[in-house]
Order: sequence, then structure tokens, then C-alpha cells
Amino acid sequence: MSRPFLSFLICLVFFAGGCGYRYLGSDANISSVYIAPVKNSIDVSVDYSSVSDLNKFFPDMDSNIRARLSKRFLSYSKIKTINADASDLKLYIELLAYRKQAVRFSKSGQIEAYRISLKARCIGKGENGKVVLPERVITGVADYILTGENANSEDDAVLEAVEDLVKRIVEYVVEQW
Repeated sequence: MSRPFLSFLICLVFFAGGCGYRYLGSDANISSVYIAPVKNSIDVSVDYSSVSDLNKFFPDMDSNIRARLSKRFLSYSKIKTINADASDLKLYIELLAYRKQAVRFSKSGQIEAYRISLKARCIGKGENGKVVLPERVITGVADYILTGENANSEDDAVLEAVEDLVKRIVEYVVEQW
């Protein structure tokens, strides 16, 4: 075989075969989801003795998560969010914990960075309340730095953690279906 012909065959195999990745989200048997109001079960009354592991209350975190989930489903997987009666899947989410942990210290022992973790329990039910999406605890995380040119606020990190949690929930739903 000549070199140009062999090169052509190799290119044809690569272009026709692709990389083998297939996105199944929009072709799966789910086209709509109902996102129930997010239940906030974060216990802010617990008194922790250390600043490295705190629960904290952020107003409207539950409704913020629900709104972001709706947008994420639509943009990420083309799954519509609709009312409970007409949906293929009813998604229930419960916020379990908010954690703020010190992750980096200076030489003198001062905290330089924190990690925000937001845990939620996710379960999906189909018709007649049958569980079709097994319960799973999903965690969204974000780090923030206190000083320097890369410093940001805890509020910004919380929004990043919420976005990470939402992304992971949508990925879980799409992968399971």
C-alpha cells in the first residue's frame, strides 16, 4: 500500500470510530424531573468546640439549590423540570451538613485556607413512589483562601460548594438513568 492511501485509511478509522464516548443523558428513558423543595436538615444548634468543624446557617440555601438544579438539568442534560404529576422522576434532596474545615496553616499556626463541604442526601422516585434512583449522600466542596491575591470570602466559597453539589447531583441522576 502507498503511504497516502495508508494515511487516508488511518484518518478514516479515527474520524469514523471517534473516541468511543457517548453521552446517554438525552437518549435515556427520562425526559422530565420534578425537584421537590429541598429539605434543610442542617443542625445549627450543635455546638462544636473547634473552629475547624462548624455548622452554619445560610438563608435560602435550600431554594438556591433547587433553582440551580433546575437550570443545570436543562443546560447539562436537556431534561425538563416540570410539576410532580407529569414527571418521569421525582427528586428529593435533603441538606445534611455544612462543614468548614481548616486545610492550610502558616508556619506560625495561623489558618490560611478553609474547605467548605456541603452534604446532601438524594433519592429519586418514579410512579407510585417506587424508588428508581437509589439513595446517595453527595458532597459539594470548595476551598477559600483568607489572605493574599487569591483571597476570597466564605460566601463565595459557599456558592462554589452549592454549584459543585448541584453538578454532582445532576451527574448522578444522568448516570443512573
